[in-house]
Amino acid sequence: AMAYMPDIRINQEVADQMPSEHKHEWAECCPKKVFKYEPKTTLLEIERADDCIYCGECVMKAEDIGCDGLVSVKFKRSRNGTHNFVFTVETTGALPAEEIVLRAFEITRSKLKMMKKKLTEVAQSEDEEMHDDSEGQDPLM
Repeated sequence: AMAYMPDIRINQEVADQMPSEHKHEWAECCPKKVFKYEPKTTLLEIERADDCIYCGECVMKAEDIGCDGLVSVKFKRSRNGTHNFVFTVETTGALPAEEIVLRAFEITRSKLKMMKKKLTEVAQSEDEEMHDDSEGQDPLM
């Protein structure tokens, strides 16, 4: 299984303006319980970011209670701009997960090489056909 890693941010300036009952209500809206409201400190916290399913409930709930901009939920990006993700491999135990992934990459590489070779052959064949077709024609036509 593959899942994008979340980049979740709570705007503390907006959160600081919220009444406690709204904070509790907002933290409870998440079906995966990503957020936590700590009544002693009155802080909203991100407790289980990796459980986020990008459903948007937290954003909609914030808007519903008049707290636009309270939270942003995006796919986490690395320094080079690509999305970070978690790749989970389950095995029967016969092979370690690392070996399964490495073998899968080897098979994929082999198939891509084979495809490249076939595409090159097709392109060359088409070039030859076009060349053969144009040999018998009058160049002024």
